[in-house]
Amino acid sequence: MPSSSSVHGSYNMGSSKILRQLISLSEDFEEYSLESDNSDMIDQVISRKHLRKLLSALQARDAATLCHSRRVAFLAKGIATNLGWEGIHLKRLEVAALLHDIGKIGVPDHIIFKPGKLTSEEIELMSHYHNIGLDVLQACRTDHEVLTILSQTRYHFSGATNGYQFIGSEVNQGARILAIADAYDSLATDQVYRTGKKHEEIMSILMEAAGTQFDGNIVCALSRWEQNEKQAFHDALLEVNRLFQPKDFTEREAQEANLISNIFSYLFQIESLYDGFYIVNADFQFVILSPGLEKLADLRAIDILGESWTSTSLPLTNKEGTNLTSAECSMNRVIANGKPMTTEFMLERPGGRLINIEVQSVPMFGDDGRL
Repeated sequence: MPSSSSVHGSYNMGSSKILRQLISLSEDFEEYSLESDNSDMIDQVISRKHLRKLLSALQARDAATLCHSRRVAFLAKGIATNLGWEGIHLKRLEVAALLHDIGKIGVPDHIIFKPGKLTSEEIELMSHYHNIGLDVLQACRTDHEVLTILSQTRYHFSGATNGYQFIGSEVNQGARILAIADAYDSLATDQVYRTGKKHEEIMSILMEAAGTQFDGNIVCALSRWEQNEKQAFHDALLEVNRLFQPKDFTEREAQEANLISNIFSYLFQIESLYDGFYIVNADFQFVILSPGLEKLADLRAIDILGESWTSTSLPLTNKEGTNLTSAECSMNRVIANGKPMTTEFMLERPGGRLINIEVQSVPMFGDDGRL
């Protein structure tokens, strides 16, 4: 019987080595966190090692995007400061802004360097890669607040782009700030198909979208900041550009950037083929819970990441609609025999409705051949 949806525990696309390296990002974080200085706020949000690798890979892919991200981080941090943000909350927003376009690492050349506006299909593909970026950041054990900001930064203030699940102030405030900072810099920057706009014109565009796409209070906060500081505001933006220098990559840095790019490519294939997926490590802890699976199973990744997998982690039942026993759980059977398997289950949706799904569980093996 054809299933209406498919969920996969993991998937081997011909090179399990890439997926093992993805899992190693999570393991690297645990080792790094034991050595890091707890007073370093960045390390409380994401390990500096991972942040450096990701930003270096983004620069290798498209230096202009990294420079844009740095300007957006400056703008977001400035807006938030004017709204009274400080400390770790400010650092989380700054990191989210630096990483908001990290998905572009995997975007094909013909889209990322396209000399014109993107089509609706290309915009949808960009959104796909945004989700892949979230997958990678999950594996990096990035602070949950950063993940929330990035998952909601494309939500319109009116709720029109998220099925009206989050309306107005229900949208994370950091996401609302980041959306405005991103839009401001995009409008101010020269594009192939248009020149950058002046501050007054940008603010007019943002104000026009206040209450629908953007939070009007945050647009006003940006306006007040610029009015209060005037030249200092614009000089600081220019300084971000001046300090951004071209980078000569060492052989090791180039290899690291290539590895991260390969991870994005594999995750794109998985995201494209299946409605949702999750990955657990050798300790049965959730490393990734894809946005697709969040939506399909009505789960929140931030509630599950790092938690131990059990047969009840997902709202799955057998064909009779009763909870799975340990013996019925495909993951346990895969662990026992070391072979991939596909099983049909029922997935409980909100309201108690059951849908038929196909679950494929695939083991990953180390270089020594062990599970």
